[in-house]
Amino acid sequence: MAVTTEARAPRVRCYGCQSSRIQALCHHCWRPGCARHVRPSPRWAERLFGAEAGGSGLENIRAWHCADCNHVHAGWTLKAGTVGLTLVLAGLLTMVTVPVSLVIGVLLIVVGGTTVAWACAHIRHRSALARGARPVPLHPRVSNVRLLERLRTRIELGQEGEYLVRADPVNGELTAILTFGADDVDRVRSYGDKHKLSAGQQVRYNIGCFVPQGRLGITELRQDQVVRVDGDVSGIEAFRPVDAPASSRLRVRLPYRLSEAIDTEAGPLWITPSIRPGSQRHVLELDIQWTEFGPKVGKPLALETIELLKIIVPAGWGNVERFSHRPDMVSLSDTPDGTPVVREVEWRHVLLDGSERETRHLTIAVQFEEQVDASDVLSGYLAGTMKGTLSGADGVRMYNALGGWRAIPGGASVRTRVEADFTLSLASIRYQAVRVFPDQMDTSSCAVESDVIPGDGTVIALTNALGEEGFYVKRVTENAPRGGGRPEVVHRVWDIAGRCYQGVYPVDFHVVLTGDEVHRGDVRPESGSTKIQIVVQGAYTDDEMYKQVENTWTQLRAVTREALTGCAPPAYGPSAD
Repeated sequence: MAVTTEARAPRVRCYGCQSSRIQALCHHCWRPGCARHVRPSPRWAERLFGAEAGGSGLENIRAWHCADCNHVHAGWTLKAGTVGLTLVLAGLLTMVTVPVSLVIGVLLIVVGGTTVAWACAHIRHRSALARGARPVPLHPRVSNVRLLERLRTRIELGQEGEYLVRADPVNGELTAILTFGADDVDRVRSYGDKHKLSAGQQVRYNIGCFVPQGRLGITELRQDQVVRVDGDVSGIEAFRPVDAPASSRLRVRLPYRLSEAIDTEAGPLWITPSIRPGSQRHVLELDIQWTEFGPKVGKPLALETIELLKIIVPAGWGNVERFSHRPDMVSLSDTPDGTPVVREVEWRHVLLDGSERETRHLTIAVQFEEQVDASDVLSGYLAGTMKGTLSGADGVRMYNALGGWRAIPGGASVRTRVEADFTLSLASIRYQAVRVFPDQMDTSSCAVESDVIPGDGTVIALTNALGEEGFYVKRVTENAPRGGGRPEVVHRVWDIAGRCYQGVYPVDFHVVLTGDEVHRGDVRPESGSTKIQIVVQGAYTDDEMYKQVENTWTQLRAVTREALTGCAPPAYGPSAD
């Protein structure tokens, strides 16, 4: 049996057992760990040797350590302290049980107590030396944590109808705003006083780290997924020795690249122009579609908003008279002699409604004063924001300077910005008329009939078959059942609407499934009959496109017949006793 190894993007895991359940990070080496491999300092140790940080935000916060990064490996010192404590207990026991041995008991207590005191002082001194070499822990206010990736594409529609999409490499960045205030200034001042540092001496600080979540296809985080935030306080205005502001901000930024190239041949955006049929060539329609695009199967990136859409059209088309979405700006660009050459139309922050999000489709129509010339070329720019990332990151967690988890106010924003420069020739679309097939008179005679029950099972089988053949089902509507003329008969009606594409041109279809169910004392029907009527509608500019509309109907009818043939008869009904 052949075994193949498939490379997968890394995920943040415990350094010891590779578990993905990360409890905290060691605040020395910043290795992530589960609850078993990274543990907080014991409360008794903090009371005995002092806490590692204090002040607002870090009070009562315990430091986390891995097994290799304990501040002090006490060794024989701890053993000596244990022996001293044993001597103290032995002395007390001797004084209580043997009165004549008072001198021996006191001697044991003095020797044991001295040993314990020396061991504690020695461990505390070594711990202080170890902590003194560490950067000063700070706890600034955190805001605007964002993980943003940018995908820039160029879309071209040629004169012969060739549609090209080219994309640049995806770049991203993790950013955050840190605000330092009086508490952090006090921590730095106290650190300098304790270590007797001069005003110009370097003071290193540590704030913690950010850890992107998910399977990360990021080159810079391939080996280590922990983004540390540290540095020298001299670069922060709040810590200046003189004339320091009450607070100051620091912007953290980590630019990165994707470790693997993204296949953009099928998307993520399609922008196609058309001239609305029946508008006498005055209405330009721009269809914007976004595909199921993303690193996770079944979880595509979802377009949230179109931040900017700008189209540049010839000035000869005249003024903008009507529109489906109100533009934010309409302007003219002139030549040096004052002659207008092009007209720019801009939309900003276009919000998508529920149906547009569901169908992944937005149409913007603009009516011009003059006719749209089919020999012209329009260009423009689109910028949109999609929820999710192409790298696979689905969140960001933050850990404080002592390694513990820290909440991010408002959460982290994880988004992908898609930008598209497009140049679209109108030569291949020309002015379109609409064909509806079959004609209204022939709809009934072309219906598909079968002795299957017109229930949800038949509808599911039909929609699955349509999807497998490339027909996109937009909507399935069940009308309320009604009587069929006899008590045991129920009449059912279903509406199925959708779209398919011939190249870049859409053909809409409407399927009406009607039929009767026969019930004989059971909730489920015993038998039934089904009749399906199919109507397609598409725009055309030439004989070939005219025939494509009818061909789409023929293909739909064949798929429907095959789907009904595959529907098994009901397994329930009266028994044949």
